[in-house]
Amino acid sequence: MATELLCTKKPQFIQQHLPLLINKLATDTTTHTFKRDTLRLLQFVILPINLVGILMHLCFNIIQSYTEKPATKAFALHNLMHLQKKYPDIGAELVLIIQYRWSSESAAFKSVAKKILAKYAHQMYQ
Repeated sequence: MATELLCTKKPQFIQQHLPLLINKLATDTTTHTFKRDTLRLLQFVILPINLVGILMHLCFNIIQSYTEKPATKAFALHNLMHLQKKYPDIGAELVLIIQYRWSSESAAFKSVAKKILAKYAHQMYQ
């Protein structure tokens, strides 16, 4: 809760550390806890354009992984859902992955995925 409050009220405190956090996320030695907490934090900040592609790639890899923890996947989905607002082209790929992975995923994944599917369906028929 404190990190969410910090990111929403004083985003300048975290902005300077974003490259470090995202680059650390990309390493294979990153723990599940770090991934989960960092992805949770990143859903509340505005990313510089040079980091968006990296985060998007990481989140897509996480949601397709068979070894990632459910909470990590859920926060990766949250980030992709937020990025989809600015980059609607990722919506089709995101929906395909959700549909493909649906039967083998956790309740946390499905909860966020339902929101994404509903928003995507709404966008398609507008």
